[in-house]
Amino acid sequence: MISFALVERQSQLCLFEFLYRTYSQGMFQIAYGILHDVQHAEDMVAETYIRVAKNINRIAEIPADKHRSYLKMIIRNICIDYYRSIHPTDTIYEIPLDLSDNSSGPEDIIIDRITVEAIVQAISELPDKYRDVLKLSYLYDHTTEEIGIALNLSTNTVHKRISRAKKLLKVILTKEGVLQ
Repeated sequence: MISFALVERQSQLCLFEFLYRTYSQGMFQIAYGILHDVQHAEDMVAETYIRVAKNINRIAEIPADKHRSYLKMIIRNICIDYYRSIHPTDTIYEIPLDLSDNSSGPEDIIIDRITVEAIVQAISELPDKYRDVLKLSYLYDHTTEEIGIALNLSTNTVHKRISRAKKLLKVILTKEGVLQ
């Protein structure tokens, strides 16, 4: 595997091998679930491990119990970016709908779906530095410390970026009429 050449020290190589052996199959399943193509899924797993090798020092700082969720975030983002590059007009949304609540009629479900789409669109309009911290915090449930390690930022900077991202998101959603 070419990624081994990117890893310099023996301790880093051991961590890289462990991550590959432990999580590569699960990462393939995530990639295939998004792309529905075996070859593309394999390519995205390889791309993920190239990024892992390049950033092995940062990954080594992340607590071991968070490696799985961190790798899951990377593979999902790589796959979604790739999917968007080949299907620019399609969108990917994971919209959890709880249909067990009898008070939600079809109109409410459509309104919820439109609101989620507006929020997803507004998040995509944020600058990268704000979009990344929001995704890591709210979509992947990472703590500010974990986000700081992953993005090489202080926890204070992470807090500020999350706060600023929320303010910008509120402005965008207000302009679009989603919020009052």
